[in-house]
Amino acid sequence: MPRRPDVLARMIETGATMGVQPGIANGHRFVLMASAGLDARAVAAVKSATKRIFGAATYLGAAVAAMMKPSHPSRVTVGGGVHEARTVIVTRA
Repeated sequence: MPRRPDVLARMIETGATMGVQPGIANGHRFVLMASAGLDARAVAAVKSATKRIFGAATYLGAAVAAMMKPSHPSRVTVGGGVHEARTVIVTRA
C-alpha cells in the first residue's frame, strides 16, 4: 500500500485494487499475522460475543488465563537458523 495519504486516498476514491501475497506458516496462508504459544492460546480463547461486549480488554483476561497454563517451546526456522521460543508472532503488516 502507498505510504503517502494523498496517493492512498486516490486509490480509495477510484476503487483501485492491488494483489496481496499472503505469508505462509506450516503450509497455511495468512494475510496479517500468525502466532504460536501464549498469543495463539489467548486469541483462541476469546469468544466473539465477549469481545463485542468488552472490546480489546477481552484479550487481557484471555492472556492472563493463558499464562497460568504450562507452555512448551516451539521450534522455528528463520533464515536457515533454528530457534526455540515460547511465543512466536509472524506478521506481514
